[in-house]
Amino acid sequence: MVRTTKNLSRLAAAGAALMLTLSACGGGDDGADSNVIVVGGTGTSFPHSFLEDGELTGFDTDVITEAAERAGYTVEFQTMDFPGLMGSVSSGRIDTTGTNLTWTEERSETYVFTRAYAYGGVVLSTGGDNDAIQTADDLAGKVIATGAGSTNETATLAWIEETGNGATVRAYDGPQQARTDTQLGRTDGYASPISSISAMIAVQDVDVRIVSEFLTFEQTRFPFADTERGRQLAADISGALDEMEEDGTLTDISAKYFDDDLTVPTEDHMVPDPYSGTFPGGAE
Repeated sequence: MVRTTKNLSRLAAAGAALMLTLSACGGGDDGADSNVIVVGGTGTSFPHSFLEDGELTGFDTDVITEAAERAGYTVEFQTMDFPGLMGSVSSGRIDTTGTNLTWTEERSETYVFTRAYAYGGVVLSTGGDNDAIQTADDLAGKVIATGAGSTNETATLAWIEETGNGATVRAYDGPQQARTDTQLGRTDGYASPISSISAMIAVQDVDVRIVSEFLTFEQTRFPFADTERGRQLAADISGALDEMEEDGTLTDISAKYFDDDLTVPTEDHMVPDPYSGTFPGGAE
């Protein structure tokens, strides 16, 4: 459904509920067990969270699975649309998300976050056959598609306001339909993370072209409810992420899905780590 304001052949029905339990050290009888971390994923966000042979996989899925196992937890996955993820964390239906969730100051007022495990930013693209759009300037007065409730939407709206270019945003319940409409010429542009759109172009041969520089620089972190359990989980997962950075596991997982190492920050991504009080990657 469209609200106004990636694509594997084996991708299953996006909205179908999927429960996947992965073995780890702690184990538990059900999702209410304190040793079970319930993770929400869209299953439609290649290569961060997607379905392959009926199983949820992807960069963020692999990272949280490995981190949870190191911290002594069992992971259980549920699929849902992106707009419902954060509300499900708040309600306790899930503990965290595994779908490229960007840290923002606004979100940090409601949720507790782990340390960052990936870095990137929002870019604009257009259909490969849309010769009228060569740069971001050509999107003036045009329609830009993106996922509802995402930082892609926020960044695009801020860019439109800053430039005064008269473009409008069409927000969708999920990124797949938003991108497809841009490919088919129903919309003129598509706002998305550089990581996902680059991977889709390289791996899936998706017919789109990136036409902008970064609208924003972003950090990806796992969010948890601001409760005693949520704070403990965030601290435990952060400790495991530290280990994974030190032994090269984060880099290895990134290399599995991307041509670039998304786990290395640049100076544009510098936001103090909430657990150490320092910047990620050892930066001053």
